[in-house]
Amino acid sequence: MRTATAAALALALAPPAAAQTVACQATGQTLPKADCDALGALQGRVQGALSRFHAPDPMRPGQTASLELEVRRAGAPSAPGVLTAALAGEGFEVSPEGPQRKALPAAGAATWRWKVRALQPGRRPLTLTASLDARGVQLSSSVRRQWVTVAESRMTPLQRLQALPKGVKLALVLLVGLAALLLARIAVRATLDRRR
Repeated sequence: MRTATAAALALALAPPAAAQTVACQATGQTLPKADCDALGALQGRVQGALSRFHAPDPMRPGQTASLELEVRRAGAPSAPGVLTAALAGEGFEVSPEGPQRKALPAAGAATWRWKVRALQPGRRPLTLTASLDARGVQLSSSVRRQWVTVAESRMTPLQRLQALPKGVKLALVLLVGLAALLLARIAVRATLDRRR
């Protein structure tokens, strides 16, 4: 009887068995298997969301489209993580510009939204770049490039002006403003010269 009690006490006081560790492909580190599985599930969800990302094709110059990247958390638990996503493309006006960083929730979805306006005709790439971080480690960085045909269409001069990039529009406004100031100065000077 005394031996059974001593064995039970020794078992109760023994340190817990170490969790099984594995070389985790997601991080390149040795982690407990459950953690590695959760990180792998998170990485799989992000890759699935990237594969579902599509831009309309074709588009017309001046046309605006709303694009979304949605990462859902459902089913088996996955690790908490942060995804940074950016959308860019030459010949497109994208807002918001630059990287957008969001925490991936334990349940539900995280959604990134962009407005994309086609500016110039031609076949042009839209590039989605995503970087996944979890537990202080960058798990993956992905680039998804989708080619979009911006078809030439019959546009009025006003539509062509509206389709110009913001920087070009600003330069035109400044030039028109300077021309107006110069004409006003000439008119004032001519009026003053006539009065003399």
